[in-house]
Amino acid sequence: MSAPEGRILGAYRLEERIGKGGMGEVYRAQHLRLGREAAVKVLPANLVTEADFLKRFEREASSAASLTHPHILQVYDYGEQDGVPYLVMPYIKNGTLKDRLAQGTVTLAQMARYLTEVADALDFAHRKGIVHRDVKPANILIDEHDRAYLGDFGIAKALEGSDNLTQTGLGVGTPEYMAPEQAQGRAEPRSDLYALGVMVYQMLTGRVPYTGNSTVEVLMKHLQEPVPLATLRPATAQAFGPILQRALSKDPNERYGSGRELMAAVNEALARTGLAESGPVAATIVGHSPLPGINSGTPQPGGTPQPGDLSPGTGGYAPQPGYPTVPRPGEPTVPAGGYTPQGGTPGGSFAPVADAGTVGGGLLAGMDPNTRRIALIVAIAVASVVLICCCLLLFGSALGN
Repeated sequence: MSAPEGRILGAYRLEERIGKGGMGEVYRAQHLRLGREAAVKVLPANLVTEADFLKRFEREASSAASLTHPHILQVYDYGEQDGVPYLVMPYIKNGTLKDRLAQGTVTLAQMARYLTEVADALDFAHRKGIVHRDVKPANILIDEHDRAYLGDFGIAKALEGSDNLTQTGLGVGTPEYMAPEQAQGRAEPRSDLYALGVMVYQMLTGRVPYTGNSTVEVLMKHLQEPVPLATLRPATAQAFGPILQRALSKDPNERYGSGRELMAAVNEALARTGLAESGPVAATIVGHSPLPGINSGTPQPGGTPQPGDLSPGTGGYAPQPGYPTVPRPGEPTVPAGGYTPQGGTPGGSFAPVADAGTVGGGLLAGMDPNTRRIALIVAIAVASVVLICCCLLLFGSALGN
């Protein structure tokens, strides 16, 4: 371990490791003279061997320390000691938003408020010319007063261009929350807002929009695949589909211009649909099978929840693609087939599609046109093969008689 408990870095003694990730380890620490608790983030020591890393680190840490905002985790101090670069920040006891989501203790109303606070923090940083580059639930801390703080400003940029990243297995940014342009090597303020949009999608569905078995697979989906609205209930897709399509547009210029603008649209839709009164948000399990207790079998026709299909008040909501569900209290009803965007443009109009149970409706709703055509062709081909086999069996039976 690069910085074991008991070690002293600057004016702080490391007491207990409280977190570990791709960009370093976090320790609960105590100031030697003041007795004040703090969190000390220790970056990988081998990065110090790079000629310009410490300059990048000090430059970005200084920029992060200049950010004074009610919802940005303040940087108290930073430095390097005996080859160990570190940052000193406030110690937030209640953990991260990722932890809270995993525990199933975050309601939709709370999640919306946290994201609104994070949006305000991002807008402030962007006005200062600072892009976060790694916005995600693991970097959002919640204090005992239920306030959200966005942390780890500057770390991703300090690590960019590091020769040791591939050797150590580190990565800059998190694939599930990474904007398409960031996957191509460039980041801008609207890249952070894309990540905010991913968390809005996660708030509504209990999962991130794109997952895969490798980083490359996930990034390719961000670059190429449309927003998977089939995981939304039909009425929710009607209210939030245009918002998500704009927030998660492949083109940064088509996204919302600020976090405040995005969250104003989200909060207005939540109030209009009554979803803000719903139960806890389900945890996202990235890169794993469906959430425990969720039926992942063949969707059934009709509007009755299937075994394992969670309803409000039973520990969260995590609908599966194509599953018929019962609207939440206050959620407007829509035709059984739901809604599908027309024209494929962000913020475009929504129109009813065919009822579930008809070809092209229900199970195929939410697919892009090319995927829908392929699915229909495959279905027709399978039906033809089955018909031919039945004819051959009948013909053979007739000959035998």
